[in-house]
Amino acid sequence: MTKHNPTILVIDDDQYILKYIRIILSGENYDVIEAEDGETAINEIQKKVPDLIVQDLNLPDIDRFDLNRILLAHDAQVPIIALTGVKLELNSQQNYRGFTGFILKPIEPNKLIEIVKAHLP
Repeated sequence: MTKHNPTILVIDDDQYILKYIRIILSGENYDVIEAEDGETAINEIQKKVPDLIVQDLNLPDIDRFDLNRILLAHDAQVPIIALTGVKLELNSQQNYRGFTGFILKPIEPNKLIEIVKAHLP
């Protein structure tokens, strides 16, 4: 049986953050799929359900909870980690309904790897 690298779907509208996360995770032998908006993320998950999703909370085209619900409809077991640059959002459990964890921007590479490993099945 062939072992595959875990696949991580990263959703963020900032191209620099997408590239930064891809470089970090690729260096750890994860396959990374990038989506710069909700529509692209939905299209990508229809092609392949990832092992983990990292989702920015503020996307230009869709509400965070609507996207979360759509992504989980494809596979309710996929962990979705919220990505946010706003510390105030961390104070409200309401902001994390449907998410299994969070990463605060700016992203520290070691923290990102630690959180990803902790949430992968």
